[in-house]
Amino acid sequence: MNKLTVKNKHSSYQARNKAQGGAVLVVSLVMLTILTIIALGTITDTSLQTNMARNSQISLSAFNITQSELRTQFKASKNNNLMNGIPYLQTLANVQQTETPFTIPQADLLTTSTDNPFSQDVVIRFARSGNCGGGNQIDGSGLIFEMDSTSKLGNSGINSDQSLGICYPDPNSGAK
Repeated sequence: MNKLTVKNKHSSYQARNKAQGGAVLVVSLVMLTILTIIALGTITDTSLQTNMARNSQISLSAFNITQSELRTQFKASKNNNLMNGIPYLQTLANVQQTETPFTIPQADLLTTSTDNPFSQDVVIRFARSGNCGGGNQIDGSGLIFEMDSTSKLGNSGINSDQSLGICYPDPNSGAK
């Protein structure tokens, strides 16, 4: 009788062990699925944040290139450097007389380089005659111009448009 009792205990232990083995497998698969979903979410989030940081850096580069070109063009106008073989102030006088916007030729852009991935345009427009009222001013009031600079990175949609107002003495007003 003792042998029968031992045999029955052994078979009931084996039956319980098989039932638990299936439950462990199911719980393990559920845990593995949850961990996989968390890992995929983390990878996607990291990738998105990396792209956002890269786009932010490229946008900042576009802004800096645009601002740099405006400052450099202002210095060139202040020094009356040649643009397209003509003194800068003469070019401004022509823009003022014709009241048509003037696009600075690519060869006269001052901060471009061959390794620059951005395309740039700088346009000068005559705004008005009158009091300058501060800002980037050379020798008082007179002729007020707006210089617009645009930098674009191909078809990416990343660009920067910046403007700078400049004022020059009106040669016809007798101001010095």
